[in-house]
Amino acid sequence: MLVNDSEKQLLIVPMKCGSSSYRTLYANNPQWTDFSKVQHLDDLPLTGAAKIYKIFELTNRNINEYSTTLIVRDPVQWLVSGYRFLQLMHNPRAPWYPKSISSHLKKVYRDDRSDLFFSDHCSVMPDQYYIKGCNVQRLEQLNLSVKENTTPDKIPYPKLDEKSINLITKITKNYCQLFSYDIEKSIKYYNKEILK
Repeated sequence: MLVNDSEKQLLIVPMKCGSSSYRTLYANNPQWTDFSKVQHLDDLPLTGAAKIYKIFELTNRNINEYSTTLIVRDPVQWLVSGYRFLQLMHNPRAPWYPKSISSHLKKVYRDDRSDLFFSDHCSVMPDQYYIKGCNVQRLEQLNLSVKENTTPDKIPYPKLDEKSINLITKITKNYCQLFSYDIEKSIKYYNKEILK
C-alpha cells in the first residue's frame, strides 16, 4: 500500500500484482509512503481491506479523503504466481507448503488465514482489497517501466489438470464477477501463452 498525502492518493497493490515493481518505482519518491516498509503496520494480523482501514485509523488518516486505485491481475496468473513463489520456500523450515498446484489450490480454497504470509501471497486475492468506489486497473494492461520478477525462471509453471481448473473456477467466481474477468479465456490464455 502506497500513500501520497499531499495529493491524497492511495495505491493498493496486493502481493502478486506487481507489488515489487511498484515499490521499486516509488522507492525514491519522497511524496509516497510505502506502508509495507513500516514494520509495526505491515505486521498487523489483518489482511485485505480490513488491514488498509486499520492502517488509516492508526495513522490518523481519513480514507474517504483519498482517491484510491487498486491493481488487480488475471486470476489464473495470480494464483499460479503465488504457487510458484511458494515453491521457493521448500526447505526444512517450511516443509508444509504445498508441492503440487492442486494441493496449493485446495489450501487457497479453504482460505485458512492462520498463516498471514501464505494468505497475503496466495489466498487473499485482490478482490478482498477492494474499497467501494476505487479505480481498478489490471496489471496486464499497464505498461510498467520497472518489472521485478521475484520468482526465478527456474521455478516451472505448472500444468493445470481438470481438478485444478475446477478449483480455480470455484476460487475465482466472485473475483471474476467483480472485475469482469472471463475465467475460461484466462485459462486458455495461460495454457496457450504461458505454458508454451
